[in-house]
Amino acid sequence: MVVDSSSWIEVFTNGPRAEQFLAQMADKRAPVVPAISIFEVVKWVLQEHGEAQTRLHIMDSDFEGIADMEWIDRDDVIR
Repeated sequence: MVVDSSSWIEVFTNGPRAEQFLAQMADKRAPVVPAISIFEVVKWVLQEHGEAQTRLHIMDSDFEGIADMEWIDRDDVIR
């Protein structure tokens, strides 16, 4: 299952279909979230809530060093 940005925004805002999206994601072993979806959600949060409230924690090393994204080393989490 690929989870796009509109699904996450629906969940984060507790929209009318949030429960449906959460149930579908829970039924799958590993939903796929494309990097562009993460970017779109971050962009939406910035537009809706302002820069000061936005910080994304991510374990994908492709995002290491990008402003407003706190990269977490997978090895630190697994230990």
